[in-house]
Amino acid sequence: MTLRPALRLALVDIAVVIAAAALFPVFLALRAGGNQIIEAQPMDYLLLIFASLLIATGAQLVPWTQAPYVSFLAIPASAGLLFGILGAFGIGLAVLPVAIVAIVLLSRALRRRSLSLGRPAAIGGALTGYGAILVYIALIVPATVECRLNGGATSSGRWGTGVQQISSTGTVSQDGVVTGTVTTSTSVATYRCEQGRIVEFHRETR
Repeated sequence: MTLRPALRLALVDIAVVIAAAALFPVFLALRAGGNQIIEAQPMDYLLLIFASLLIATGAQLVPWTQAPYVSFLAIPASAGLLFGILGAFGIGLAVLPVAIVAIVLLSRALRRRSLSLGRPAAIGGALTGYGAILVYIALIVPATVECRLNGGATSSGRWGTGVQQISSTGTVSQDGVVTGTVTTSTSVATYRCEQGRIVEFHRETR
């Protein structure tokens, strides 16, 4: 890869990462609606950035006009394989057969094409597939607090223990008002729900 294409690839990657990071809180706010508080952690942003880099790089490596079929097969093959491994104890096992079929078809398609076309198409498609699964994981940040008509729920996050360990308390009144406290080793958050809607949330550093 010469300097000019490499520079263009890097500039596009940077632009995609900046756009993804800027739109991430907007997406979470829309997803939260009025009944959830969703707080992205640094690891969520790092995962999103890494996934965005994979997708942006993969999409640029693929020779879309010359070997789209190879890339089309590489995307579900890599995405299905990664999802199957990560979700091996759940729905991932059901996805693995699809990934295996895609891998077999991909290997046959690669044998019918020159290495100069097949290799970047397969690599680009694989990077895009891996990135798509990681983007999905980044976007499903669990809600810190979720208000429901019959109560509320809290989450400790998904990245390790320590500061993410929580203790929570809550009360439900007869008129559907839910109040509670979420305590971690670094902060204390209080919340209030009314009729399944979050009306108050405040976090203080300890």
